Amino acid sequence: MPATLVAGCFLGVVGWGIGPLWGRYLIPILALLAASLGWCWVRVRARLSVSLRVPADLLLGGLLLWVSLGVASPLNMERLSCSLGAGSSEELMRRNVSYWPAVRFVNRELPTDGRLLMVAEARGMYLERDLIIEDPFQTPLLVELANGSSSTDELERTLHARGVTHLLVNWHEAERMAVISQRSDYFAGLTAAGRQRMMETLQSRMRRVFSEGPVEVLGWR
Repeated sequence: MPATLVAGCFLGVVGWGIGPLWGRYLIPILALLAASLGWCWVRVRARLSVSLRVPADLLLGGLLLWVSLGVASPLNMERLSCSLGAGSSEELMRRNVSYWPAVRFVNRELPTDGRLLMVAEARGMYLERDLIIEDPFQTPLLVELANGSSSTDELERTLHARGVTHLLVNWHEAERMAVISQRSDYFAGLTAAGRQRMMETLQSRMRRVFSEGPVEVLGWR
């Protein structure tokens, strides 16, 4: 097996292991792993006796069929249908991507030089504006800024200084990430004073310009 292929697989798996152990993050190196396993199978099969090669092939075929059936979920089949042009991408996204309702509003209604602070939403795909994206597994940026400010006025000035014109808040993701991170709530890192400053900013210094489902977009008054 070429050393570069081995090195690529090793580094890919190690890189995946450093972050959240979610299967979808392993997708980029599956092609390398498939090539590696295929090479290994050819070598192993060549060493088998002729009488064992057919059963081994059947075993491998059954394993591949079982894996294929395992990934043939209704959602994956709907994704495939959309990829082939037979399904509605709009309906797929609306049902499965919680921030999707805000995408069209942001792209059509917000100023082209606007900058969104994404609160409890780490995905920026399809949003055609400058974004500040929080790391959902760390202390949220808005929490850090609220705790580090001495007043609501200072928090507002800090956000303006960073060029923030709007906030996109995904309350569904906030609840989900709180459970994953084992926090009582997404903003659990706030001090009492920091929580007051953040809530005053959201409620009295900003206004809701869009809301649908669990997602809302806030702009300055």
